[in-house]
Amino acid sequence: MKKVESGHIFEIPLPFDFGFAYGKYLDVSMIMGHKFDGHHFKVFNLISQEPIKSIDDLKNCDLLFGQIILVGKPNIRGKNKRWKAVGKELNELDLVVPDFKSALVFPYIVEDESKIDGDRWDICRRDKSIKATYNQLSHLEQPTLYAQENVEIRIVMEILRQRGDNPLKYYPDAEDYIVRTYWKMINVPIYSTIPKEIRGRAIEVVA
Repeated sequence: MKKVESGHIFEIPLPFDFGFAYGKYLDVSMIMGHKFDGHHFKVFNLISQEPIKSIDDLKNCDLLFGQIILVGKPNIRGKNKRWKAVGKELNELDLVVPDFKSALVFPYIVEDESKIDGDRWDICRRDKSIKATYNQLSHLEQPTLYAQENVEIRIVMEILRQRGDNPLKYYPDAEDYIVRTYWKMINVPIYSTIPKEIRGRAIEVVA
């Protein structure tokens, strides 16, 4: 493969012998209107101890957590290559850019988002910011940029959270970026518990 394109599916080897995860890269820069946050990524809720034989195994998979934004295209060359491309597939749902949540405070990644003043929250909808209450968007991901290592950490933490285990026990001397990844996770519900009609969408208020 010469270059990464939208729809490429990657096999992600996980630390701690957790096996393999799978995710899809999406280039939504044409939809967003700029490249800064146009590198999106979906992680499927399928963890296997052995590599899957076909990307068809992912067809009916839900997501492990909401769509996130990468710092750039996954690295597929050189000594820093982390993930392996295993196929390509695009569907109409991949053209839908989700809403994100953003707070006009610093630091904006905190242990308990619910303590941030309610009038500081915005829905990030493509290239627009829309004022909202925290209850309207608490289930959304933040538009922060993930390096590939951070994606792997988030996957491991999600697996442990859904097992009822403590994710930080695997990172006893966690650096700040690992703790912030943990905070971002615990400030959203487990994806499968979010009603389908509001996954990736803020709750609209009807006047």
